[in-house]
Order: sequence, then C-alpha cells, then structure tokens
Amino acid sequence: MLLQIVNVPVYNLARTEPTMYTAPSPFDELTTHRLERPLEELVPAPVAARMRRLRLALMVGGAIGLIPWIVFLVITLPANYVALGFDVLLVAFMVTTAVLVFLRRQLVLLTAFTTGVLLICDAWFDVMTAGPHDLWVSALTATLVELPLAVILMSTALRRSRLPRWPIPNYA
Repeated sequence: MLLQIVNVPVYNLARTEPTMYTAPSPFDELTTHRLERPLEELVPAPVAARMRRLRLALMVGGAIGLIPWIVFLVITLPANYVALGFDVLLVAFMVTTAVLVFLRRQLVLLTAFTTGVLLICDAWFDVMTAGPHDLWVSALTATLVELPLAVILMSTALRRSRLPRWPIPNYA
C-alpha cells in the first residue's frame, strides 16, 4: 500500500471537527522527484524540437492528403454514401491536432488520442468494406499509413499525460 491513512486531527477554518489526513508514503518522494525534473533532462531540446516538427508535418501532410481523396470520393461514390462524413471528421481532427501542436496547447492530448482512434476505425472500415480487387490496397494503406500514424499519436498522448505537469518548451 503506497498511502498510509492515519487519524490526525486537522482543523479547517470552516469546520470545527477533525477530518481524515492522508500521510504521504516514502515512495511518493522518489516518484515526485523523478517527475519534477525539467523537461530538458528527460528529453534533450533538439530531440524534442525534431519530434514536434515531425508530428506537426505528419498531421498537416495527412490533412492535406485526405482533402483530394475526399473530393475524389464525392465525385465517384453515390450521394447517400455515409463514409464521407467520417473522412471529413478525420480531417477536422487532424487539422485541430496540428493547430494545437503548433500553438503548444495541452488540449492536444485529447485531440491526438481521438485522431488515433479515428484512424484505427478508418483503417478497419476501409479493409472491411473493400471489394475483392481493392482489398490489398486497403490493407497496405491501413498497415503502412493509418495504423502507424495512430500508434504515434496515441502513444505520444499517453506518454505526455503521465507527466503531472508538462511544460511546453519554446523550441523553434
């Protein structure tokens, strides 16, 4: 058990009765010390800047690449085809993630993880709805493009969310 609960009278100004106090464990000190190190000690500044630029380029390139694909689908598919709305949603989340990465906002965790989930769903949908002659193209696109990008986005969001407070460095 990491936390030890003890009964110690702690008085609040609003209350006069004692309340419970949770005493920190000796393990908390080690964890807190490791997590409170500056970001430059965890990841060198040039590496962090290069990773940020790479992820930004992936999001912008993916959004730009999906726009002609959506136009092609609008021209070739029937008017009642539902998957176009999903692709438009995917582009919207890619653009939102790119903007939040560029602005260095912490909300990027949510949009990056959501974009990764949408990419996995899109890969599954493309493979499941592909015809016999398009199955290999859909499987290759899912394996080489959509799933690796989803893994990059989701793993980055999960890694960043583990830090108690993650300062966003001002690297160019």
